[in-house]
Amino acid sequence: MSGFLSPRPLTTVGGSREPRGRLAYAELRAGLHHQARAHAEEGLRAARRLGQRNFGAQHHALLALVFSLVDADGATEHHGEAALAVARPHGLLQVSTMAEWARARADLGHGRAEQAAIRLGPLLRPGPRRGHFGLWMLAVPCLVEATVLAGLDDDVTDMVDLYAGWAALGADAQATAQLTRLRALTARDEDCDALYQQALAEHEAAGESQFEHARTLLAYGMWLRRRRRLLEARLQLRAALVGFEHCGALLWEEARTLRAAGHRGQRCQRRRQRSRAADRATAARGRPGVVRRHQP
Repeated sequence: MSGFLSPRPLTTVGGSREPRGRLAYAELRAGLHHQARAHAEEGLRAARRLGQRNFGAQHHALLALVFSLVDADGATEHHGEAALAVARPHGLLQVSTMAEWARARADLGHGRAEQAAIRLGPLLRPGPRRGHFGLWMLAVPCLVEATVLAGLDDDVTDMVDLYAGWAALGADAQATAQLTRLRALTARDEDCDALYQQALAEHEAAGESQFEHARTLLAYGMWLRRRRRLLEARLQLRAALVGFEHCGALLWEEARTLRAAGHRGQRCQRRRQRSRAADRATAARGRPGVVRRHQP
């Protein structure tokens, strides 16, 4: 099992036990993205101070995952490239898998579904480029969604079945609702409505991850809109907006949900501008984790 997901001893840095990476990852899984960013940036500073490049690459990958929800001025790509620059030559498969997953998730947030599927396919399917086994299942929902949204011919039912085996283990409270969302994405049209409603009820029961709950609301709203059930679609998309807003997923809030709703909201644009201004102020103070290029 992945080092982040198993009860092995905490990473050692400079002779002391270093919990920041595991804490940041646990916060990511719980949807506490602001806290995850703070702890990952703290860990990255410690790695730089101690000259621990591999440990720093791990935190770059974690920050890439955080920014795949926000994508502040290209930060996902920056941290992903920084992680891969160390992970690839040093064989850090877990780090490289996490970085590529983050880049694919940012692609999905931007509406680049085909690019996301192209990134994730080799990581999750058997072959020489397959990623770390501890992260396969966590990235499967992104691959299935990207493949369906891109309208690719690839059959992803095998991936849904594989994910069903993972969900049945009960190791992830979010997995049951995510599995039902995947079944809705790949089901016959007459079955989709009931499956989306079931997935939403399972999210409510689990009480975990506002981000995943909002993704299901978004998928359901998009499905309703394509069937011209506009009033119902609007209700689901507004609820998705609120969910993305609460967990700080500004990229998904603005790019995905508003595009699906067919309009752009001034409130979300103002929030994005405030976020960018805060990131630039942070960068000016010399803190790592924020990229200053590609500024508007």
